[in-house]
Amino acid sequence: MTPFGLAWRLLWRTTLVWTAVVVVVLASAVVAYRSAYPTAISRQVVVHLLGDNRAFDALYGRPVALDTIGGFLAWRYGATATVIVALWALLAVTRMLRGDEDEGRSDLLVASPVSTRSLLGSQLAAFGLATLVVTVGSASACAASGLPVGGSLLFGFMLGGAGLVFGGLAAVTSQLLTPRRRAAGWAGGLLGAAYLVRAIGDATPARSWLTWTTPLGWTERISPFRDPSWLAVAVILAVSILLAATALALRNRRDTGEGLVSAVGSSRAPRRPVTTPLGLDWTLTRATLVAWSVGVAVTGLVLGFLAVDVVEFMQQDSNLNDLTSRIGGASIATIDGFLGLAFGVVALVLAVFAGTQIVSAREEEGSGRMENLLTAGAGRVRWLAGRALVMALSVLVLALVGAASTWAGVALSGSGTDMATMVRAALNVVPVTLLFGGLTVLAFGVFPRATAAVAFGAVTLSYAVQVFGSIAGAPSWLVEVSPFAHVAPVPAVAADPVASAVMIAIALVAAVAGGAAFCRRDIATE
Repeated sequence: MTPFGLAWRLLWRTTLVWTAVVVVVLASAVVAYRSAYPTAISRQVVVHLLGDNRAFDALYGRPVALDTIGGFLAWRYGATATVIVALWALLAVTRMLRGDEDEGRSDLLVASPVSTRSLLGSQLAAFGLATLVVTVGSASACAASGLPVGGSLLFGFMLGGAGLVFGGLAAVTSQLLTPRRRAAGWAGGLLGAAYLVRAIGDATPARSWLTWTTPLGWTERISPFRDPSWLAVAVILAVSILLAATALALRNRRDTGEGLVSAVGSSRAPRRPVTTPLGLDWTLTRATLVAWSVGVAVTGLVLGFLAVDVVEFMQQDSNLNDLTSRIGGASIATIDGFLGLAFGVVALVLAVFAGTQIVSAREEEGSGRMENLLTAGAGRVRWLAGRALVMALSVLVLALVGAASTWAGVALSGSGTDMATMVRAALNVVPVTLLFGGLTVLAFGVFPRATAAVAFGAVTLSYAVQVFGSIAGAPSWLVEVSPFAHVAPVPAVAADPVASAVMIAIALVAAVAGGAAFCRRDIATE
C-alpha cells in the first residue's frame, strides 16, 4: 500500500463519522429554524433581539442576515461547527504524523525508498482529501435543505477551511514537539487562543480588527450567505499552504521520532521517583488534567456569564424557549433552567475526557509500552484498574472546576447563585460521564482496536440523539435511548438518584466485564 493509502486508512473512519455528525446537525438546525420562525415577522424579532447582543457576539460571532435561514445557520451553528472541525483536524493530524512516529510505524516507511519529505507530503495530501469530504458533505447538507448553492459551497469551505488551518498548525507542532499528546496539546492551546481573540474582537466593536488576526475570525468573515469576503477565503488558502510548506521544511531538519524542541525539563530528574503503576498513571495524566481543567473553567465561566442575557432573550422569545426547553426538560427562561442546560454541555465535555483517558491506555498497549510494565511485574488488573481510577478521580476534579467557574461566571454577570447549588449540579453529571468511561473500558477489553470509535462515537451519537431528537419531536423511546436524556437538569429540578445509581451500576459492570476480557485476551499491538 502507498504512503497516501496508509494515511487515508487512518483518516477515513473519523472523517466519515464527523462529517455525518455535521450533516445531521446542519439539517436539524434548518428544520428547527423553520419550525420556530415560520414567518418574516417572527424572523425580524430574532434580528431585533440578537442583532446587538454583546454576549452572543462573543459566543458565536457577529451575526449577518439573521432574517434568513442561511444567515442564522452560519452564525448560530457555523461558529460551533468550525471549532468542532478544527478540533477533529488537529487530533487527526497529530495522530497521523506524531502518533505514527511515536509508535515506530514511520520507521518502516522511511527505511524504504520513500523519503521523509515524500511521506509527509502524502500524509498531508490524505488530510486534504479528508477536509474536502467534510467541505462537500457540509455544503451538500445545506443545499439539500433548500439553501442557495453558492452560499452552501462557501459554508462548506468555512468549515473545511478551519480544518485546513488547524490541521496545518498541528502538522507544524508535530515537527516541533514530542510525544503526540504534547503536539496535540499545543495545537489545542492555539485553537483556544484563536477562539478567545475572536470573542474579544466580536464583543468589542472598537477591537473588531482583532478578528483578522485569528483563523476563527477569517472563517467568520467569509459570511457565506450574504456579502461574502473573498479576501478571507484567500487568507485561509494562503495560510494553509504556508503552514504545509513550513511543516515540510521542518521535517528535513530533524530525525524520525524526534522533535526540534526538546521536552521542557527532560534533562531533570523527577523530584519523587515513580515506583507504582498508579503513580505512573497519575504522572502521565497530570498535565492533561491541567489542560482540560483550563478548558472546563473557560467553558463554565462563559456559560455562567451568558446566563442573564440568555434568560432575558428567552423571556422575550417564547418560540425558541419552548424549542430549547425540550432538550433538558426545563424552561431556560430562568437562571436555574439555563444552568441545568449548561451543565449538560459540561457533561458532554467530561464524557469526552473520560474516553480520551481509556483511549490513551489503548495507545500504550498498541505501542508496546504497556508490555514493559507487565514484564516489570505490574499485573493486568492492577494496571487497568489504576487507569480507570485516575480517570474517575480526574472526572470528579473537572466537575468541581466546572462548578466553581460557572458560579464565578454567574456572579460576574450580575446575578447570583450559591456555590453549593453549583456543586450539586456538577456532581449530578458525573454518573453519566462514568457510564461512558465504563463502556469504553468494556470496548478496550473486548474490541481493543475499536476503543476510540466506541469512546467518541457513543458520546457523539448519544448527545446528538438527545439534543436533536428532542428538538425534532422524535418518539420518547428513541430520545431515552441516550444516557444524557436521563440526566436531570439540576438545579432547575431535583436530581434523580435512581437514574444516577443505575448509570453508576452499569459503569461498574461494564468496567469489570472489560477488565475480565482484557485479562483473557492477547496483547493487541498496532
